[in-house]
Amino acid sequence: DSLQTGIPAEISINMSNDYGSDLKDAQASLSLPEGIIFVGTPGQRSVENHKVGVLQAHKLTKETFMVMPTTLQNTVASFKGSVSYIPGALSSRFEKNVQQDVVVGEPGIQLNVAPPTKAFGGEEFETEISYRNASKTNFDNVQITMAYPAGFTFKSATQAATDSANTIWRLGPLPAGGEGKFSIKGFVVGQDNENFEIEATMNAAIGEGMYDIATQSATVIAQPSPLSIRIDVQPAASAVFGTSDAVHYRLTYTNNTQTGLRDVIVRAKLIGEMFDLKSLKSETGVLRAVDNTIIWNAARVPQFAVLAPSATGN
Repeated sequence: DSLQTGIPAEISINMSNDYGSDLKDAQASLSLPEGIIFVGTPGQRSVENHKVGVLQAHKLTKETFMVMPTTLQNTVASFKGSVSYIPGALSSRFEKNVQQDVVVGEPGIQLNVAPPTKAFGGEEFETEISYRNASKTNFDNVQITMAYPAGFTFKSATQAATDSANTIWRLGPLPAGGEGKFSIKGFVVGQDNENFEIEATMNAAIGEGMYDIATQSATVIAQPSPLSIRIDVQPAASAVFGTSDAVHYRLTYTNNTQTGLRDVIVRAKLIGEMFDLKSLKSETGVLRAVDNTIIWNAARVPQFAVLAPSATGN
């Protein structure tokens, strides 16, 4: 027989008493290989001296344990078991050891995270999360938890998350052969050419606990935006004092490509109640009063007709 990663299965210690009399005070032990856990006690690595009782003569006794591979796949796992007992009228304890190799095959749950391999910094991109139960096991109360990279901003999803942080999707039952998918949209702000990792973990109710049954991640490379923009205050300040103090904002733009960009438009929206719009001064920008947005275009900034490769300005 074989096991599947993320799928609970039974491992049995079979004890056959071929003696002519009963064997007393039998105890069974089982040690798990790395990457396999006991369902019910996931932190436990072995069961020691599990009480079996009397092994009746010429009968088979079986002790079963529920286990689940968590990290192993396409490999051979070695289980070590033993049974100790006291024969007949003797007082000494005897022990029998056994080792069984079991194949751990492909994961029973196929989980896939598919963002674009590259995304512009600050530009929205979509990540699809798809899943399929390729095992013969039915799962209840399945959920997927997302781990986003630093600097990631969630925008929307094709299926609503079930928590306010937009990280958990409760999917309900996932029967054998069942499958589904949903997509997440957002953007990352960080250093150019920095790698970001998006990770999905599926867990499910098994017995009385919730267990991780599949984990998958994917890497996104943050590409420099074709046209980047930065805002700062001149001179640098975090506060102004007095209503007559003027604040000088500077917007710096850069063409990060090797191609001229045509008909560039820059917009800056004034947000907040403390701006005195009558005091607004801009050499080339025009205020759109309906939404307090200052606009620069090629009619006001000739350079914006064709912004040359690597050109910058403010």
